[in-house]
Amino acid sequence: NYFVVFMYRGRRYEKACKTSQRPIADAIRRTVESQVASKTFKIENIQQQPQKMLAEYAEEYLNYSRTTKSPKTVELDTLSLRKLKAFTGDVPLDSITTQRMEQFKSTLAKEYSATTINMTLRSLSAAFAKAIVWKYLEENPLKKVEQIRIAEEDGPFLTREDIGKLRGVMPSGLYRDFIETALY
Repeated sequence: NYFVVFMYRGRRYEKACKTSQRPIADAIRRTVESQVASKTFKIENIQQQPQKMLAEYAEEYLNYSRTTKSPKTVELDTLSLRKLKAFTGDVPLDSITTQRMEQFKSTLAKEYSATTINMTLRSLSAAFAKAIVWKYLEENPLKKVEQIRIAEEDGPFLTREDIGKLRGVMPSGLYRDFIETALY
């Protein structure tokens, strides 16, 4: 049997077509689309799917994470989801928006380094990507959230003493020329 899946007022709905014939299901889909577009659609006719709450999804995702990821990654996933839940509370998963995630990032910036924030955002992005695969979300709220730029630091420099030691052990010939060029 076919289902029509659509978004209405920011929520995801499924309407059973009660048919196994595609042309009939397409006709029902077109009807729903036109009713939604013309604002004559009556949501009362659709039995709403129960919303997946953040805490419930976090537990489900962490169970998946424990079976497929390294212990360090599981620890990062756990901390990231805990921070998000502390920020948003236990809200429906589909109510977490890009704007809310930007606010979350700003809040983290008051307490954590840019590297920690970026790791948290990447971890949560992976969790939301899995929610899309599992059909709990239509779009990843972190898709358009930019990570914090981290200034590149200059690498360590050799002291004059280090250069002297290096020259003392360098082979002669072509390799020496390459190393001298690199030193300059």
